[in-house]
Amino acid sequence: MRCSGCDSLKPRNWLGTPGEGPVLEFESFIKIFFADQGNKADALAALGYVREWAREREVENVAIAQGYLAGTGPFPERAAVLAVTGRFLTDFADMVGAWADWATTVVEDWPEDPKVAQPIWQVFEDIASLGNLSDTKTAGQKP
Repeated sequence: MRCSGCDSLKPRNWLGTPGEGPVLEFESFIKIFFADQGNKADALAALGYVREWAREREVENVAIAQGYLAGTGPFPERAAVLAVTGRFLTDFADMVGAWADWATTVVEDWPEDPKVAQPIWQVFEDIASLGNLSDTKTAGQKP
């Protein structure tokens, strides 16, 4: 007796199919998103937690990389794959930490009531200008 659909569950079949994009689950980020419903201290506390999370990931990622370099990393036969995924996870943690550092400097300048904080318009200008970069990247490429 064969299981209908079981072939699609085999790793080799699954690896060859398109996957979904990343999903972000980040409670402290949501707390910052709703910072205008709380106070400056709450926002800074959430950012402190994010900075600590990033530092903890850095310590873990460095220790894992050092283990591989010393020849003691687990699953050495998977080192090529683990280097690629480890780089992503390390870059992600570094990006989150850098964002939290930047956001902390911004929130520190807010008044106690975030509802009356002034936006940094340059941030929106920088984000909007990214559209120009993607136009440049695709210019001259064949469809």
